[in-house]
Amino acid sequence: MESRIRSFEARRLRAAGTILEDETQGGSINSSAGDESPQECQEAIVDALGLFLSDSIDREELHDRTLENLRQRHRFPVEGDLAPVAITALGMTALLTSPALNTGSEQLRRGLQRMNIAAGCRRPLPVGELLQLAAEAHGPLELSVQKTPSQNGSENPVQWVDLCLENPSAGFRLIPVSVFTRAFFHEEVLRSACTDPGGDLSRYHRENDKAPALKKQYPEIAGHRRFEYFVDEAGLSEIVLNSEHLGHGELLLASRLFAFYSGLDDLNLEGIPITSCR
Repeated sequence: MESRIRSFEARRLRAAGTILEDETQGGSINSSAGDESPQECQEAIVDALGLFLSDSIDREELHDRTLENLRQRHRFPVEGDLAPVAITALGMTALLTSPALNTGSEQLRRGLQRMNIAAGCRRPLPVGELLQLAAEAHGPLELSVQKTPSQNGSENPVQWVDLCLENPSAGFRLIPVSVFTRAFFHEEVLRSACTDPGGDLSRYHRENDKAPALKKQYPEIAGHRRFEYFVDEAGLSEIVLNSEHLGHGELLLASRLFAFYSGLDDLNLEGIPITSCR
């Protein structure tokens, strides 16, 4: 049976792209694209981004190529998917180059250049900076609460919640934040990672916890219940709250922490404004 850590990673990775299933089923993918391997798809992603940054293709062409790569990606099984960084980079590129967003040319180029450098240096992608660009062009971003596998068919207190960001006009869906109770995080996520041959615990080391820096920068959250804040290799956030369950108040707090970390002045959770004091 798939471990919870594997279902957690698989869920986040499958959501970190675009919503293109309808077009895929409609046969909009050409036959040659269907023969690409994940490695070839990743190379196509790098090539398209490089061509844009060198002024060889324009924004519209980059957007079209990005959507084609995302359509191709939906053919891959979860176990043969692209690397997490490539998946998130694809989704962010689709969002920022969307005709529905009036992202400035220079801001777009600068944001994608930073993303490209981070990926090349194997640093977490600057998801917060990229979402700032999207918010400047679109207005406050909207987070929604997603059901997770741990909730299906269970009446137990909620201990794991994914917060999803969607922009249907851009065909974009991303889970930038996952929230856990401390007990669930240590008993399920960390324990499963320890027993999983492919598990990686390095990002959960104490020195990688962003909480101390956030409390120092924003003293008003220092008095809140204990929390930990980690960021994975794709730049996506994982927030651990010292709480027995995740209710409305806990999710509002997690959203605010995410806004602080990402530098977002305004963010909505299910239509409720979450205002950063940056």
